[in-house]
Amino acid sequence: MTETSYEWNTRSIGDGRYEVKIVASDASANPINEGRSGSRVSDPIDVDNTPPVIGEVKATAQDGGTRLSARVVDRISTVANLEYAVDSSTDWQAVLPADKMADSPEETYDFVVGGLSAGDHQLTLRSTDSHGNQSFETVHVSIAK
Repeated sequence: MTETSYEWNTRSIGDGRYEVKIVASDASANPINEGRSGSRVSDPIDVDNTPPVIGEVKATAQDGGTRLSARVVDRISTVANLEYAVDSSTDWQAVLPADKMADSPEETYDFVVGGLSAGDHQLTLRSTDSHGNQSFETVHVSIAK
């Protein structure tokens, strides 16, 4: 390569921790046998292409709303956030984990979605890990009239 930068598409490799070895040489810019080369191994690079898993979702109807609980787990990085949308894919509301801080690979959530009118509703959960990977889970709830 002659370029001074390289974009590595990590989608083509498995999740894990990698080190990259770079070897540089100026041999082509110098007389034969007078070029020099050097190398360096990078600090570890975490590759995480797998989204978190939203599981153990439970919805319990309450007066004018529903209580939702869920567990979110990520294999490589930390769970960054959980949001929900009611009957929409654009109006997202963030919720905090039970311990009030999204800072570990496993988080539990327990929250109330209020102000729901009578009838059927679709609640969509969206979880994002610290590498930006997202997963979705849909829950259907019915609010009594």
